[in-house]
Amino acid sequence: MHVRGVGRVPCDICFIGEGPGWQEDKAGKPFVGKTGDEIDRYLDGEDLPTRNNVFLTNIFRDYVGRDYVWTQEDLARCEPELLRELRAVKPKVI
Repeated sequence: MHVRGVGRVPCDICFIGEGPGWQEDKAGKPFVGKTGDEIDRYLDGEDLPTRNNVFLTNIFRDYVGRDYVWTQEDLARCEPELLRELRAVKPKVI
């Protein structure tokens, strides 16, 4: 499944992961599963905003296997979507 960014638009803070894992692929959104639990632990609304007040996305958009090594072709395919998101989100901090 193609995993797109989620969150507030525009937004001051954006987290960008490398690419989705199988859980993100299944859910269709970034930062779920173990990584999502860890992000949620930090995004507690006290030291950092809550998950609902940030934008979460990935450089690469499709899960292609655990040991896959991303290529320049993958970046060329995924970069335009990431740049569109960043132009819309206008984050102050990435």
